[in-house]
Formats: sequence, structure tokens, C-alpha cells
Amino acid sequence: MSSRRPSSALDIVRQFADQTTAHGAKYTVTSENGRVWQTVWLATILTTCGYMSYQLVCLSFNYFQYPFQTVNRMTPMASLKFPAITICDLNHIDSTKIREYSAEVTEILSFISLIDEGSPSIEDSFVYCSWQGEGEDCQKLLSYAYTHSGRCFRLNQTVVDTKRSDNYGSRSGFFAVLKVNAEGYTVSDKHSLGFKLFIHHHYDYVDVNLKHILLSPGFSYDVSFQQYTLKYLPSPYNSLGRDCLAGSVGDLDPGHPAGYSFSQCVVERSKSITAAICGCNITDCTVKEFLDCYNPNFDVAYMNTSREGCLVPCSSHSYVPIISHAIFPAPHFAWTLKPTFWQSGDLNDSFTQAVVAVNLHFEDLILREVEHVPLFNMHSVMGIVGGNMGLFLGASLLTCVELLQLTYTLIKYGLLKLMASRRQPHVCQCQPVQKATVNPTGVQAKA
Repeated sequence: MSSRRPSSALDIVRQFADQTTAHGAKYTVTSENGRVWQTVWLATILTTCGYMSYQLVCLSFNYFQYPFQTVNRMTPMASLKFPAITICDLNHIDSTKIREYSAEVTEILSFISLIDEGSPSIEDSFVYCSWQGEGEDCQKLLSYAYTHSGRCFRLNQTVVDTKRSDNYGSRSGFFAVLKVNAEGYTVSDKHSLGFKLFIHHHYDYVDVNLKHILLSPGFSYDVSFQQYTLKYLPSPYNSLGRDCLAGSVGDLDPGHPAGYSFSQCVVERSKSITAAICGCNITDCTVKEFLDCYNPNFDVAYMNTSREGCLVPCSSHSYVPIISHAIFPAPHFAWTLKPTFWQSGDLNDSFTQAVVAVNLHFEDLILREVEHVPLFNMHSVMGIVGGNMGLFLGASLLTCVELLQLTYTLIKYGLLKLMASRRQPHVCQCQPVQKATVNPTGVQAKA
């Protein structure tokens, strides 16, 4: 701004227009080009200011809609943590183990005791196990995992002792040969014979009714999988379709022995609701109480009421399988396998039709991340605002400082003028008193 003392507010504006870095403003106050061009420049600047204001209003509206975009990343890794593998026999109870039980026993025997005594064991179900091509004892490699449908088998039960894969391919993971006991068939999912396979994170509770892979006897399955990390945005973005807990699975509740996960939260709430209805929980309900009360009420609670109050973590892991299969064992190759998998006395047609092989491994050692990120941040907003100012006014952030200075100068000028008017002494604007005079003729005249 000029150091010359302004005589009016209009003079201040003219000085600003003549000196500002915004292009074209000085032509609105320069009289050299004539009134016509002054009017043209003024109309042009007002039009661009109006359109820029419209763009900024649209930006504000879009910003508070909290939009987001999806970013995909692929990061090569030296090794990856192997997921939890849960395998469940479709036959929940082996009838050959409970033949001596009478109907009256179900009224006093707890359901969990029935599961422990009647479910297939690791020794019953697994013929052979190996990790990364090296044979291992199945009972040491695997542990039991209890689900709503019974007892299952799990590799990588806890996150502490989790196995890692430093390679990929068919000999870089877990291989097992399993067998089913058709004679002990009692109650089975889908009225089928075989196994259910689940690939999941260590903290997740296995919902036996959701996504799984069926393993049928007489076949060998090769299951390779890719690891994905999914990252969502919490409120106010709600990119998952609802609010989520900021953090990763297992990191949100370190005091919980199994870590936190959405599925585990739902199960715990379902158990509490069902126990309040039936007067017992899954560990002490009798078989009769479980079948008549606990099981149907748990299903209702799990599907409806229990999901209230359980938030999904904003970061979770997923494994996408790629499945292929072939007949197993090959008819002319079965005898060569007997030293490795079973004794010669066990090798017969009925036995080979009851076995299933499964090979689980990473497709590659690439961590795939699918992340939701805000569409607008401080840098993008400044870029949009600066771009509009530069495009329509030829202005910059320095021009904003000039506008602040102009505002300060106008306010200061107005206050000084107001204070000066109050300090000026009051001058009376009264009319002089008229006096009457008398002339010798006796006629009155005004002085």
C-alpha cells in the first residue's frame, strides 16, 4: 500500500487495486483506457470472482460429504505369517464312540463332555502331516478348536507361536492326509461326508456356516491363497458402510486372551444372551438342554441381537483361495505310498475311498493392501483453492495477505474518522436575532 495518506475509503481501494498482485485489478481504476474498458475489466473480474466462489462452495459441500477413494498396493515380502487353518469333520459325533450311551444319559451329560468324548480326534482323522515338505507329528502340529458345531482341528492356534512362510509354492506350506469314518456317521452338515476347511486370521472365531471349502474323500486338493489387508475409514467417512474401530484385529483389546475381532465379539454376546435365556452356557448345558434351548436360541442371537454393539475393526486380513483338485490316491500309485502314509494292512479299496489330501500354501509372498483414504486432505484442498485463485484471478496466497492488509486499512481508516468526528468541537448554527428600529417617520424597519 502507498505511504500517501488516503483521503477516503474509495481512495484506499483504488490504491489497493493499482498495487495488488491480482491481475487485472489495476485496470478497473486506471482512467487512461477510458470508462468503457474500466467497465469491461470490472465486469470480467466480478464474473471470475463469482465463478470462483461457486467452485469453492461446491468444494465445501463435497468436502463435508466425506468422500474417499480406494488405493491398491502390492508389497513384496521376505516372509509372511501363515494364517490359521481350521479343519472340521462334517460328522460332528462319531457314533462308534458313544454306542454305550443311553437316551437317559443325554439329560445329565454335558454337551461339552459329549463333544470331547464323541468327536473325531486328531489321531482318528489325520493320517499324515508335513510342514514345508518335512513330515511332522500331527498331534504336536495341530490343536483342538471348539466351534458352535463341535470340535475342530487347527494349525496356528495362537498368534504367539505362528508359523511363517519364507517361500511360496506347493512345498512351502502345510500338507495333510485325512480320513473319514463312514461307520460313525451320525449328524452332518449338508448331509455330506468329508471335511470343511477354513482359512482365517488367528483372532477370528470360525463361523462354520459362512465361507469355507469342502473337502471330499477320494480327492487331493491344492489350495493356494493370497493375503489381503483391508483398511477402512471410521466415522465420519464410514467407508465400510458403518462405523468401525480404528485399529487392527487383535490390537484393539490386548487384555482379551484371544484378542479382539468382530466375530469373537458377536459370539461372546450371543453366548451371554443365550445363557440368560436357557440358564446354562455351552460348558455346562446338558445335551438335552443344548438341543432344546441353547442351540436354537444361540442361532437367533447370533444372526440378530448380538450384532448390536460389535464394531468391525477398521483394519482386517483376508485370504483369497485358488483351488484345484485331482483324484487321490492314484489307483496305480497307492501302494507306493504305504510306507509314508499308512500300514499295508490298512490299504484297501474302502480305505482309499475314505481319505482326502489337502495342500495349503501361499500363491506368492506379496502383501496386497486395499485401503480407503480420504479424497480431500489439507494438501488437496489448498491445491484446489490455489488453482481456482490462479486460474480466475491470477492471484496467490500473497494476494490473501494483501486482502487482509486492505481490510485492516479500511477498518483503521473508519475508526480514525469516527474518533476524529467525536473530538471536533460543536459549532452552533443559530440564526442571528432580528432587532426592530424606529425611524423618524414612525415606520418600523428591520435591522
